[in-house]
Amino acid sequence: MNQPQSNTVIRLSLRWVLVALLAMLAVGILGGMIGSQLNNPRTPLTRQQDQLVTTVQEVTISPSKTSQTIVRDHERSVLLLAQGSFANPTILGTATVITNDGLITAFHPPVRGEVFALDSGGNRVTLEAIGADTLFGLTYYRIRDGVIAPLNISESDPAVGAELLSLSRSPESLQPEAEHHELSEKTLAETGDPVGWQQVGLISISEQNLAGTILVDDTGAISGIYTGPQSSEAGRILLPSDIRASLNRIASGKREENPFATRGFSVRSSFTSSDESQPIVFTLTVDRLQPGTPASELLEVGDILTAIQNQPVSFTNNAASMLSIEGELSLTVRREGREVVVTLP
Repeated sequence: MNQPQSNTVIRLSLRWVLVALLAMLAVGILGGMIGSQLNNPRTPLTRQQDQLVTTVQEVTISPSKTSQTIVRDHERSVLLLAQGSFANPTILGTATVITNDGLITAFHPPVRGEVFALDSGGNRVTLEAIGADTLFGLTYYRIRDGVIAPLNISESDPAVGAELLSLSRSPESLQPEAEHHELSEKTLAETGDPVGWQQVGLISISEQNLAGTILVDDTGAISGIYTGPQSSEAGRILLPSDIRASLNRIASGKREENPFATRGFSVRSSFTSSDESQPIVFTLTVDRLQPGTPASELLEVGDILTAIQNQPVSFTNNAASMLSIEGELSLTVRREGREVVVTLP
């Protein structure tokens, strides 16, 4: 006879069922958190002061390029000119590479004897003397050995108020130096300046700079060459238009040509006004005629040049460059209240 099968009944209260479910849920959440940490390593937090360091280091002269970058990219193109012994050189000023074939330009008084350059490593750089452009006061050399990337010359003159960066080298350490300047004014050249100068720029300076120090804009293009102090608080710079005009004279083999001497007359520049009700205007006045030249027969001392080759005479149009064309030269002058056109052969 078969025995009846017995069934075991386990009774659990609802409270213990809920406790078990909550325990399983807690274990699942904890396991998920541990797995997430193992598979995704924690990224260290960035401290607030670390973020501020980057901001402080990005001191710029324009929104697009830092002054540190300009110095780093162009400092090899800036050299010190020197004379004498290599062990104890006499520093003449700063020179800058401006063409791909190693032509460098400088601004310094006439010197005798060999001139060499010093680079950032204190090495002597042999130079070939090209000569001086007395019309604009610039002296040119060429680097014989090695290739150094040139600096471009700005296509336009900087506006008054523009912020420029000077690039030079310390005569003591030979390391690059940079300083911010503001173009505070454009003014007439002074008596005794090179005859090609018509206008010069004035910059604020905080210390004496070496002659020939270049000033660059926020793209790294040459926007001026420092030519010396105007006063204790201002220095003068030769503007890009005159630098380019001088370079063109070198390229065309006309470095020694003086267009005023060739044409037989000289001028003086000034700002004048006929009366207080009229605005001040820039004028070029004939002040000297060379005897025996066509100019002495066609022009008169006191004539005011109003146009050269039909281009109006202005503060920004360099007269020396306009007179340097070949062939006949058409001049419009104001003489005793009337306009006269003369043609110089």
